Amino acid sequence: MRVRLLELQNESDALQACAAAGSAPDHELRGWAALVPLDLAQQADRRGLTVLRGSRSLLVAGGLLQLRDVAPAVSAIETPGRWRLPRAELPDRPLVMGIFEKKDQTIKALLSKYLWTKNGILTESGSATFWDRSTLYAFRGLFYAGATDTSLRYFTYYSSIRLLGEHVPYAVEAWPEGDQRHLSAESGLYCRVVTEGLFGIEPTGFNSFTIMPRLPGKWNSMSLEHIRAFQRDVSIKVSRWGKKERVLVAAAGKPVREYLWDGEKPLRITL
Repeated sequence: MRVRLLELQNESDALQACAAAGSAPDHELRGWAALVPLDLAQQADRRGLTVLRGSRSLLVAGGLLQLRDVAPAVSAIETPGRWRLPRAELPDRPLVMGIFEKKDQTIKALLSKYLWTKNGILTESGSATFWDRSTLYAFRGLFYAGATDTSLRYFTYYSSIRLLGEHVPYAVEAWPEGDQRHLSAESGLYCRVVTEGLFGIEPTGFNSFTIMPRLPGKWNSMSLEHIRAFQRDVSIKVSRWGKKERVLVAAAGKPVREYLWDGEKPLRITL
């Protein structure tokens, strides 16, 4: 099965996705979405996804793991053919989506001389154009796929050059040029490398998430303190525990919860 994975960042994206599915327009749709066969409607609804039924396909929106559950036999990601959005051609999409069957080849390609430059990841092989958004999505996918120590070296280099150096990267400008406020969402991409990549946090509901922490080999522990998420103040600490990782989750007003992660399947946590 081939799934068209979409990233809806603004109203234009939402309307294009609805048109591709042949559904009624939804101006407010945002986030990750996919075009899937019509016969998956019941399964998508059970997973808690937003489901729009079109004349050609279903347009389902939600978390990456939820989308993955609806189409478990995904072999590849088909980007929107008629769209000309730079983000639609990024090579890191399979890793971000949690498709790891060919992760070694994908990681090798991302960090090869054909895509990696001193300024970051090129938008495609043979191009001279690089985008911070493509680089940060690549880092997010690399960490999520478990290439932790390799990713950390590149991420540290990128941070020293593009974040702490002379140039403030496009992706962390809070109010980009020309007062294009719809691009300000990219400011969160750098943080998402840590929250969704290094810690592997994926929301699955208003009070639940999965986590796949990737503790670097030279670190004994790492933590996120006082995150405002799921309508709560949440702190997460990860530490080494033999061959496993010990995960402590603290939410305001709730007892601290302890989990041991084996490095394989995501931990499912309900607050």
